[in-house]
Amino acid sequence: MSETLISLIGLARDTVLRPQDGARRVLALPYPRALWWQALALVVILGLMMTYLSNALIPAPADPMMAFFNDAPLVTALIAFGATLAMVICIHRVGRALGGHGSFEGALRLTVWLQAVMLLFNAVQIFFLIALPPFAVLMGFVNIGLTLWLLTNFVAVLHGFKSLFPVFLMILLTGFALGLTFFMLLSMTGALMVPELYDV
Repeated sequence: MSETLISLIGLARDTVLRPQDGARRVLALPYPRALWWQALALVVILGLMMTYLSNALIPAPADPMMAFFNDAPLVTALIAFGATLAMVICIHRVGRALGGHGSFEGALRLTVWLQAVMLLFNAVQIFFLIALPPFAVLMGFVNIGLTLWLLTNFVAVLHGFKSLFPVFLMILLTGFALGLTFFMLLSMTGALMVPELYDV
């Protein structure tokens, strides 16, 4: 195992234990922007692979959206990349609009790192799906809570915000607006089949 990989694993551990210190260390890493773009594509692909794997292990009820994604993996990857990029832009622009001073590259770095750290926890959840299914549900809630906790601290460090609660509220509101926007876009393009309200 290379020293770089060992140091990144240690950084992931420290990030979970001390999110703000971890965020500062990620922002200080001497890697060029091009590498972070490549890392963004990588974490998106790995995330999709884990999603497909978990769906294969525990088949979900019939879902037209999942059927579309399974039949069009390339389109799914592009949508996932676009959604993650939109997250980067929102972290940067919304934070700046509210008085923060973070850079776009900083938002890119922290988004990539958040996704990378959560991949480790998603892997643990998949293990539980295989070995101890009831714990997989609990792990899912842990992952959601940890994602929000890390993201709140990351945004606070990036933009220099002192209070975490307003940052948390900003994340919830922005996430809701972003999710609604993507839902409408997918519906309008036909990628998401919305059931008829009235089935005669």
